[in-house]
Amino acid sequence: MKTKMNLKFKESDFLKASSTLVGTIIGAGIFGVPFVMAQAGFFVGLGYFVILGAIMLILHLMYAEVVEHTKGQHRLIGYSEIYFGAKVKKLVSASFVVSAYGSLIVYILLANNFFNTLFGSIFHHNFLWGFLFWAVLGYGIIRGLRVATKIEFFMFGFLVLTMAVIIFKGLALVNIQNLLTFNASNVIAPFGVILFSLGGFAAIPEIRASIRGDGEVFRRAVIWGVIFSIAVTFLFSTVVLGVSGYLTTPDAISGLLPYLGRQIIYIGAIFGILAVATSYIIIGINLKESFMYDWKIKNWISGLLVMTVPVLTILAGVKNFIFALGFTGAVLGAIDGSVIVFLFLRARKSGVRMAHLPIHFPRSIAFFIILTLIAGGIYVIIDLISSAST
Repeated sequence: MKTKMNLKFKESDFLKASSTLVGTIIGAGIFGVPFVMAQAGFFVGLGYFVILGAIMLILHLMYAEVVEHTKGQHRLIGYSEIYFGAKVKKLVSASFVVSAYGSLIVYILLANNFFNTLFGSIFHHNFLWGFLFWAVLGYGIIRGLRVATKIEFFMFGFLVLTMAVIIFKGLALVNIQNLLTFNASNVIAPFGVILFSLGGFAAIPEIRASIRGDGEVFRRAVIWGVIFSIAVTFLFSTVVLGVSGYLTTPDAISGLLPYLGRQIIYIGAIFGILAVATSYIIIGINLKESFMYDWKIKNWISGLLVMTVPVLTILAGVKNFIFALGFTGAVLGAIDGSVIVFLFLRARKSGVRMAHLPIHFPRSIAFFIILTLIAGGIYVIIDLISSAST
């Protein structure tokens, strides 16, 4: 009887933990992947999913081992301070700020696209929907609105359901010729966007805290959560690209309108807006609190920084959803990914080892991951900046 009860708890913990990780990974980033795959070619995108997917799986497992064997509740900033001191903590804090701002910009631009899909050009200025989105949700951030956290899982379920319907209906309309294109000049385009779309490091400490017992369930939840997220993102991107081809749009949804009909596209846009809105508020509040508690900035100044920087950046000319997504993913991958590898190596050197996380490879592989992330990140940033200036 006790064994059955333990198995029931384990399976319940596994489902809850893995779904939390999937919900963290699958978000706004998934909408940008079909477009960059269309720009570079399907097989280029497939190659990125194989390589970056393996790297992201390893990084999530590395971070999981650090979380498992470090006393206390911490986040990446805290672990960096524990293992490397204040200087690295500042670097990771700066990376978090850049990534959070990048995410907020992505969400504003993506919401603007979704609103335009729903209502069209009601306004003369094509960014006014994004401005309204920013103003309304910014008020929630200033007031510290936390209702979004309560509906995040609910909205994630509808988002996955919408994507499942799009995949199901789109499979019959896939044109194989749309998957046979190749553009050598855009081969680097998917790097940052796919990295962004597969990142779920923030959920690792959360799901460990939700699991009762040893790390075996934790290991399975991380592995299957990441693998499932990679599979869903790749399948969704493949179907969208296969259906809309060179007409694939940056938000993925609006380009499907001629093929799947208004009803499905409108449903996808509505739930896309809601999913982006909840994430926007959560990240905005986390960024505000980081300014207040980590950087010791006053409450009203913290709120002002969260509100003004994203919209001023957009008004200054950053209105390309894919640019913001790729830049943020490149920075996040280069800095946070490298820090996680070094945290893992330092933890292992300190005698920290988790038998349930089977990561056994030479240090050369760890440094290969670091070089890949840094080199790819630098190349993407240079390419994006040069493209924006021409």
